[in-house]
Amino acid sequence: MRAISLGVGIHGMPVSAGGIMTSKTGGPAFPSEQWQSVYGTWNPTYERGMSLRDYFAGQALAGICSDNEATDVEWIARWCWKVADEMIKAREES
Repeated sequence: MRAISLGVGIHGMPVSAGGIMTSKTGGPAFPSEQWQSVYGTWNPTYERGMSLRDYFAGQALAGICSDNEATDVEWIARWCWKVADEMIKAREES
């Protein structure tokens, strides 16, 4: 088995064996490997899944929703994406 480069994916974003890779999304949260067997068949379980940015935003959402006082859903949504973007920025700086 061998890993391959997938070239360009949805919306013209570059894709590698691990999924969509951009500095904005942080790459895949749970990457899996796409491979082709010696018989020419592709890994049937390959899934790019959510981006690391999506995962970070979801974790922020879970945290803020544990506070029963948080009710402004528009503010919560914006805040979660802000947290996710800052997490990716901090990750790149470390």
